[in-house]
Amino acid sequence: MAGDVRQINRRRVLEVLLAHLDEGVTQPAIEEATRLSRSSVSAILRDLQPVMRPENGSIPLAPSRGGRPARLFHLSEDFGAIGIEFGRTHVRVGVQRLTGQEPDEGEILSRENLDIDVPREPDPALDLAAELVDSLLSRPRAPSAIAGVCIALAAPVNTDGRVRMGPFQAWSDLDLGSELVERLGHGMRSSPKTPRVLIDNDANLALRAELRWGAARGVANAIYLKWSAGIGAASCVNGVVIRGHGGVGGEIGHTKVSDAGTDAKCEWCHRHCLESVASLGALGVSAAELAAIAIDSSHPQRARIEREVEDAAALVGSTLAATVNALNPRLVIVGGLCPELFPDAALGPLRSTIEGSVFPPIARDMRICPSIQKRGSGLVGTFATVIDELVPDYLLSVAENRAFAGL
Repeated sequence: MAGDVRQINRRRVLEVLLAHLDEGVTQPAIEEATRLSRSSVSAILRDLQPVMRPENGSIPLAPSRGGRPARLFHLSEDFGAIGIEFGRTHVRVGVQRLTGQEPDEGEILSRENLDIDVPREPDPALDLAAELVDSLLSRPRAPSAIAGVCIALAAPVNTDGRVRMGPFQAWSDLDLGSELVERLGHGMRSSPKTPRVLIDNDANLALRAELRWGAARGVANAIYLKWSAGIGAASCVNGVVIRGHGGVGGEIGHTKVSDAGTDAKCEWCHRHCLESVASLGALGVSAAELAAIAIDSSHPQRARIEREVEDAAALVGSTLAATVNALNPRLVIVGGLCPELFPDAALGPLRSTIEGSVFPPIARDMRICPSIQKRGSGLVGTFATVIDELVPDYLLSVAENRAFAGL
């Protein structure tokens, strides 16, 4: 029992250190956040020394407030995370040290508009991802050990990391964690153990990116809408991202909508759903074509696309309104190619439709804003997920093993 309490208290201290990865934290601040005694926190910090940043003769100090400056404690940046995002036409990967900062361009490699049919050809897509990861791991500032891996898929993903439906159906029987680690091989670098791999839907991970580094920082109740080749949503309730019983909550794109005006049907849910009439595919253009139209005000399809985005925005807003009414979010974040490339046509009608459809007190207290993350938000969310869900157990295990070995 005493050992369990000590481990719980170590985790509490570690969570405070993780919350201050960038700037560091003083021992008094840790004591205040955990409500543990000074002697207990001192002992735990000694236990965690194997995963702390080496002092190398200099001790970082907090700004003085008139007395003796307090020492700042930082977790080591030698540990890191791998993130991978598989979209319908792209593969993005990143390798980041535990700095607490949003990943920068030097930590990410991306391949867009691929010849590979990513949803139908998992093997070459995984090969490419492993090649890109190995390239990042070979760089001078790469982490020396990987605390965890997270994969973002543009598809519904259940609680055991398997694809449930949609264009990535060819991936449904794959154990993605094993497939990826096997391909990485020696490129994973030395590690005390094979890192855990998490797989999730890209909308859930984009919301995690917004919660840690984006528009939703400090917000406990939020909804993220992804509106691109597919349409999906992710929800955070009281600080927890909600995935639902089977892990596929938020698939508003497959909500049945009125049949009026079109006979379009979704090839996956076989119904006249929101995605069949309001997604990027329903506009009749590819992602690359939409980007070209967005930057050319004289493009012959520009007026048509803007009108269709406006009409689609109203339909997306009316469908999302039921979720807004049910969850009463403080913030609705709108991301994806459609609102990113045509913000005026997308955000105005979407906002007015939601605000005009939900319970007035909910509308008054709610803010609707565009995503700060833009493209790659699912990849950014993979790092936030590793920090939140995999790093604590990993670092506690490393600290215990190294202390036991006398390192």
